[in-house]
Amino acid sequence: MNSLIRNVVGTGLLAHGAHQFLTNPNWWLYTPICVLAALVSLRPTPSSKFWRVFSSVSAVGGGLLTLFLLWTFLSIDDTPTLKLDEGKQLLQVSVASLLVTSTRLSTDQIKSPVHYVRTSLLLLTFAVALLSAVVSFKYFAE
Repeated sequence: MNSLIRNVVGTGLLAHGAHQFLTNPNWWLYTPICVLAALVSLRPTPSSKFWRVFSSVSAVGGGLLTLFLLWTFLSIDDTPTLKLDEGKQLLQVSVASLLVTSTRLSTDQIKSPVHYVRTSLLLLTFAVALLSAVVSFKYFAE
């Protein structure tokens, strides 16, 4: 069941990334992280060094982008004359971060004490992405 959900969400992110590439002039900000997260999650191979590097870049980059977007949108949200159409992109980036961190956490193997630090950072990224996904729904209501 877990792999079915991961495949459906990953395929949806790939399709959404293609749509963003074709229609959004700011695709370069959101699409690379989302497509990389989808590709890494669709084909989890934790024994591959390339997979570990790409999934780490996607998890850390997606987490930082999610945190930055959340902070930015919440900071300027109270401006009365500003309408945040870009706030809807927060859900896409949050889902990508959730997908890649959950994939990393579910395929992780304990091999060294560094594992606990890495798992803590992944759990922190997961929590930030989950909070961002919940907050992003208010931009769809407007």
